[in-house]
Amino acid sequence: MNNNVSKMVLTIVFLIFGSGAFAADAWVSGKITQTLVTDNSHGKCMIFLPNFANFSNCPAQWITLDCAGSFGPKEDARRLWDTAQMAYALDSSVDVYVTDSYKHNGYCKVNMIVVRK
Repeated sequence: MNNNVSKMVLTIVFLIFGSGAFAADAWVSGKITQTLVTDNSHGKCMIFLPNFANFSNCPAQWITLDCAGSFGPKEDARRLWDTAQMAYALDSSVDVYVTDSYKHNGYCKVNMIVVRK
């Protein structure tokens, strides 16, 4: 009986702490200096933020907006893309929330964009 309880406790501990990946998230501020639209790679659209330094498993500067809709509704990705294009056209600063939970070809995904005047 005691052996079964020990096994159950160890199983629970391994399930909780051994689950592996923990996401890293970061806010990045700056101006979008380039945009990229592709046919199939990198989530179909990306932005270039010079202030975005290499963090966690994310390469520096380029960030995907997931216009392909692989990680959420395409409508949401389209709004992110439209907002990024507006900020780029108006030369406005942005605050971008990036996560390494979702990636396209190794590039991390934007979850939120805030445009500042």
